[in-house]
Amino acid sequence: MGKSTAGAVFSSLDIPVWDADQAVARIYSSGDSGSRALAVIVPEAVPDPKGPVCKERLKEKLTQEPGLLRDIEEAIHPLVHHDRQQFVEQAAETGSDLVVCEVPLLFESGSAAEFDAVAVVSTSAAQQENRVMRRAGMTRERFRTFRDRQMSDSEKRRLADYVIRSCDIQTMRSDVTTLVRKIRELTG
Repeated sequence: MGKSTAGAVFSSLDIPVWDADQAVARIYSSGDSGSRALAVIVPEAVPDPKGPVCKERLKEKLTQEPGLLRDIEEAIHPLVHHDRQQFVEQAAETGSDLVVCEVPLLFESGSAAEFDAVAVVSTSAAQQENRVMRRAGMTRERFRTFRDRQMSDSEKRRLADYVIRSCDIQTMRSDVTTLVRKIRELTG
């Protein structure tokens, strides 16, 4: 129960939610711009140039060569940014007054300034570890790599405009509903 659950709560309030992880999955699909870019940077991760990115091979390669991450981000981030812009424009065209963008590593990537407001889904370190370790294919080594790329929860809360508590679904729903009401009051 983290960012994706919060996104589902926003969606239940008829607010369009763009998910960076889903955008990356689309971009990595067969023959798309992301798979073509990765075929040049990490050919092992794209065994068929017209096929999708093999995420397991990509994860293995990144574990072996963490320095590749910067090259991958330089190639993929502009594609993700474009996907997000298209989503926001389409939501505006359909009359949405709010759009939520679910972006992992928002502060770490220096992207927070691109948004009107930032809400952080907050939980304890122990709860975060328990949730992440339940993911298919997750190892302690991958978790440590994932965790080491992130700033602390307390620092994210300090930098955020809003905090959504992720201790239980009722609290999360309450926080999201309150947040939506506050933003709509502020924006008139």
